[in-house]
Amino acid sequence: MAVIVVGEIETRVPEIVDRVAVNVHSSTEEDAWIENAVDAAVLYVIEWTGRGEVGLPDDALAVTGLVGFAERLYLDAFSPNGAQVAVADASFAPVFQPEHLFKHWRHYFLHLQVSWGIG
Repeated sequence: MAVIVVGEIETRVPEIVDRVAVNVHSSTEEDAWIENAVDAAVLYVIEWTGRGEVGLPDDALAVTGLVGFAERLYLDAFSPNGAQVAVADASFAPVFQPEHLFKHWRHYFLHLQVSWGIG
């Protein structure tokens, strides 16, 4: 079994969970899925940045990015076929694939990606 190192961000996770709860107008007592969304966001970013052995730092960009990305994960409505929305014609309902949840928030984590090259 692989062990994932969370890193310095581990000390800020409770703070991130509390901020996400405030932003979505809920609390962890009312909804345990807030904590799950934060955990999922942390693990996704660690995997995306290739930092499984060192984890994430607790810098301002990482914390802010995790708050926003966890909110997106928490608020994402399940729609297996995309959003059903009529465009200019009420009789036709085209299918739109939802935007990738990490598309905007990835910019907060670009500084964490491992880069190889000649310096």
